[in-house]
Amino acid sequence: MSSALNGPVDLSQCVAQVKSAKHDEGPGLLRTLSIIVTHAEHESAIASLNGLLIDRSAGRFREAMSVEPMDLLKFGDTLFDNRGNLRTWVKEDESRRGTGCWGSELNHGRMVYIQSISVREDMTGEGIGSWILQKLFSSRHVGAEDHVFCCPSLLDCDPLSEDVEAKLEDVVRFFRKNHFRRIGFTQYFAYSPQKTQPSRGIPPDSDANPEDMWNGPGATFTSDMRSKYPLHHAIVTDKSDNIVVLIRSMHAADPSCVHTQDYQGFFPVHAAAMAELYGFG
Repeated sequence: MSSALNGPVDLSQCVAQVKSAKHDEGPGLLRTLSIIVTHAEHESAIASLNGLLIDRSAGRFREAMSVEPMDLLKFGDTLFDNRGNLRTWVKEDESRRGTGCWGSELNHGRMVYIQSISVREDMTGEGIGSWILQKLFSSRHVGAEDHVFCCPSLLDCDPLSEDVEAKLEDVVRFFRKNHFRRIGFTQYFAYSPQKTQPSRGIPPDSDANPEDMWNGPGATFTSDMRSKYPLHHAIVTDKSDNIVVLIRSMHAADPSCVHTQDYQGFFPVHAAAMAELYGFG
């Protein structure tokens, strides 16, 4: 077998091994999920997916979210209450619900939370990432009433890397191509197996973007948001040469401000990246 790439990848020669197991720290609350992809012409795995299976039926959703690192807890707290029901603003708040394609259906079924997707570097762009997602969607772990969630800004996007904007845009484009749509204006996306679900009728280019809230018609930073997230607000709205001095002074006054997430889960660096990407402010 070969370890080097010679020509396009024949996806028909790919094999996916899907496994789930009890979570070591949260048995009965979470299960780990892994998919390893091998290819007949290559010695080692060429791709993988890792995630979590979350069962809300026991009524211990908040406890389950607390088992894993803080990013999972942030996901749960941003979108759901302690019992795992969708927060009402996602459905009802016109200024925060984005396209409005998600609603009470997210209260039902199991939750699959994707933590990572990895494709061998010399095989990117060959459709393997989409192939592995399709294997997840068609597995026994995703039923008709279930939903798959992800946070593109936490997948292969180091917020300190020089090309964070391009990487984030690529990851978001990848998930949208595979029928994920943004939940409100947050950094979280969801997928529904139901082809009649409203998210399926939204073209990728029409999906919600955070700048639609920050600078779109009828949706802006409120005075309350300005007071709670002053650095985010400054980065998004101040395009003058003084912004660098302002950021430095705010950091000097409160070093923790650069690590503060807004109610959508965005760090200031994400606000800066999207401001650069979309030219809003």
